[in-house]
Amino acid sequence: MKRITRTLALAGLLVVTSLPAMSGIAQAAGTVTITGKTPTNYTVLMVGKNGNSTAVKGGKFKLKVSASTAKGASLHLVSSNGTYSGPVVLKYDKKKKSGNTLLSGKSGDVGSIAMKTGYSVAAAKKTTAISTSTKIPVSTTGKPSGAGRMGIPTSTQAKAVRTFGVSKWADGDAPNGADTDKDGLPNTLDIDDDDDGKIDLVDDSNPSKAITTGSLLFLDISKTINLHAGMDETSMQAAIDSIFKSNNNFWIGLGLNTGSQEAPDGVHISCAADVLWCAPSSPATLFGTGTNGAAEKWIDKKADGFGLSLPKGNGPNCDTTSSPMLGGMCSGPSTNFNRQFIPQLPSADVKPGSLFTMNFTKGGAIAKSVAGSLSPYFASVPALKEITVGGQVKNIDYSLKAVNGNGGASGTQGNPIVVPASNKTITLTFWRPQRSGVSVAGEGKYVDMGSLRYGFYVGVNRICDSGAMAPVSSALLSSAGSQEFAHTPLLDTAKDSIPNASNTLSFTVDLSKCEGGTAPTIGASAQMVTLIASSPGNAGIKAYQDFYVKVQ
Repeated sequence: MKRITRTLALAGLLVVTSLPAMSGIAQAAGTVTITGKTPTNYTVLMVGKNGNSTAVKGGKFKLKVSASTAKGASLHLVSSNGTYSGPVVLKYDKKKKSGNTLLSGKSGDVGSIAMKTGYSVAAAKKTTAISTSTKIPVSTTGKPSGAGRMGIPTSTQAKAVRTFGVSKWADGDAPNGADTDKDGLPNTLDIDDDDDGKIDLVDDSNPSKAITTGSLLFLDISKTINLHAGMDETSMQAAIDSIFKSNNNFWIGLGLNTGSQEAPDGVHISCAADVLWCAPSSPATLFGTGTNGAAEKWIDKKADGFGLSLPKGNGPNCDTTSSPMLGGMCSGPSTNFNRQFIPQLPSADVKPGSLFTMNFTKGGAIAKSVAGSLSPYFASVPALKEITVGGQVKNIDYSLKAVNGNGGASGTQGNPIVVPASNKTITLTFWRPQRSGVSVAGEGKYVDMGSLRYGFYVGVNRICDSGAMAPVSSALLSSAGSQEFAHTPLLDTAKDSIPNASNTLSFTVDLSKCEGGTAPTIGASAQMVTLIASSPGNAGIKAYQDFYVKVQ
């Protein structure tokens, strides 16, 4: 979503008191001025069609940008606590149910902006600042379909097939602020930016996938988290909150690929103080630290997580202390930037749809800012319901706990699944993982995740031979994909759904085709193996369950 899978911070974008007013952004010849008036305690966010973002304090506001930046840009409001308050509909036709959300590239006053639920409407209908060439569908009150839902369509809106089939741009997937699905939200803020019913975290055709947020969760079967594995919402939240504070079992990642554009010399993230997971006071620690030494804290990295010592990612790192921002990660020749962190917060404080901004510096000045939103993340792992070996079904009872390392549920280290040497083909039946729900879209606390890729391995570097896995469930298709997805050759064709324990998936694995090479041979002692789910758009966004088998 795309993951988690999609990002907002504008070096104070949502903290207008600390916003550098974006005066450091170079302006092309032909500056235009957009004025208007909003309710107090809001920030006005302009998102250009190329993804660049500019923010100013609300009330009586004035935006001065180049004509090229303003042309095709959209306006949005953000509350004082960093919550996205929706797009500004500049004008609309009640009878035709069509609206205009884009600027023309000319100066003008959009008038007073009235807040509605999940969107707002401007009063000035005839100003030259409004582009009339592009319209989007709206309700009779001017509400775009994605407003108040972070772009997640209702079940009746979701398309079985993408209506806008662009998965890559000519400019190396450059960040894009266009509204591909015409739901009122630009791609960088839209959790489902092509309106196909797949959140960007799990969508392999994601128009804004150059900016991504994603997550990774991996658990031993004895520590399984899944709503259908003997848990309710309360116990599941307590379990995931505990994992959020663990050492490297869960992380959220922010990433950016600038494509063919000139690489910036610094990348910085910021957000409002109330967006606790990325605020300067965040207790988050950096993924990849703390195992054999002290965990590196988010706040120690110049308060934005992008300071020195990048444990994971591409390109060298440097500190830009002369930058007007809070800190930085420098790229050298690289155009890829990413940072993974462990929230160290309850899941209630890591809200999907919360806004942040990535700021890019060149020569110590802000060259560009790109706003985005946090994608929903894995809140659980795929969980075995049963395993069939030698014609016998082994049910997994998660209520059974090991005593002194012995016993416990089938598949645990003390009670491994016994596979006959004469027939190493097993059938895995399991529940899909859940993701965090997006409450403003009317979703429940958790959602069963569809559209994921699934697979299995013995040893993390061993790719099973071709044909080792075969789907049993009709919802699973064999889909080899690129080498990146060699571990997960099966694709789930179902969409996200309300959690339902009766909805399971099954596939067979021939263990003999997953041994050898870099993987250990499965023998008479317990050998760890893995059931894995990953995003079809990014194999690094995944959740997996480790369990144990032995052959005799």
